[in-house]
Amino acid sequence: MKRILVCWELGGGYGHLYPLLPFISEFKRLGDDVVVAVKNLARAEQVFGGHEIRVLQAPAWSAPERPFPVSVNYAQNLLRNGYWYNPALMGSLRAWLNLFDIWQPDLVFADHSPTALLAARSVGIPRAAVGSGFILPPPLSPMPSLQPWFPIPRKVLEAREKEVLDRINSTLRPLGFNILDRIADLFEGAETFLTTFPELDHYGPRSGVRYWGPTDFSGNGIGSTWEKRGSIKLFIYLHYRYRFLREIFDQIRKLDLPTLAFIRDMPEGETGTLGGRSVEFSFSPVDLEKVVAQSNFVITHGGVNTSSFPAALRKTSSDFAGAS
Repeated sequence: MKRILVCWELGGGYGHLYPLLPFISEFKRLGDDVVVAVKNLARAEQVFGGHEIRVLQAPAWSAPERPFPVSVNYAQNLLRNGYWYNPALMGSLRAWLNLFDIWQPDLVFADHSPTALLAARSVGIPRAAVGSGFILPPPLSPMPSLQPWFPIPRKVLEAREKEVLDRINSTLRPLGFNILDRIADLFEGAETFLTTFPELDHYGPRSGVRYWGPTDFSGNGIGSTWEKRGSIKLFIYLHYRYRFLREIFDQIRKLDLPTLAFIRDMPEGETGTLGGRSVEFSFSPVDLEKVVAQSNFVITHGGVNTSSFPAALRKTSSDFAGAS
């Protein structure tokens, strides 16, 4: 029996949790002892509740707020998530090491958990990393652009990589750990599972890489119970802070479209403000397979898990509402 620590450290969507369920289920079927450290316990309860999965709070980032421009590459995304602030990076790294001491994992299985991977690398624990192209960037230096349609100079990419590399290495040295030569070393020696399609890879199709395809798991969410009011049925999955959310619902009310909406992080008191007589809100993740099968049109942020779901691929205009 192996002891496996499944990790989720960065990011905010349910797409970091639902794809982990098949892996966790298989580990448990094989008799492994599994515990899951997650960024957001409330999200984990909605996804893992009822599955008899032990869940812990992952080390939380506590860097002060600092404005950043849109990330040009993976390295800058680490800076945006707190790597610019050494006390937070050191605190997070130590916390993961302490969690390892307590749990003594034989394997760290990570979804968007760079600090967990860094800590495991430092103490020699076997690692595996799973996720989309965004989460598992190509092993290049500098880290390539996330926006290839813009002419971003190489020196800008190099500067972002150097900045975060200096932060990481200044944290590793006092602890006596080997430093990184490049950001891609975070994934060196780890088994990686690109759970996406080449066409949906954020960096474009890669040669010599196995694409496992998405883990199309719609979970145990509810199905639709909306009342049929017409021939068009619309499903919306957006974030409450999305800047065009109210404009979208204004049009839905004008058109009186039968709509089911799951608006992430929306206060329940907002239903009266956004909704109308044709709109039904869900405050729990829906069963995507059932809901999409009943829908004629879907509006999402274009998240990898949602957009790559087979039924959604046939019916979704995922860029309609803009990228998250």
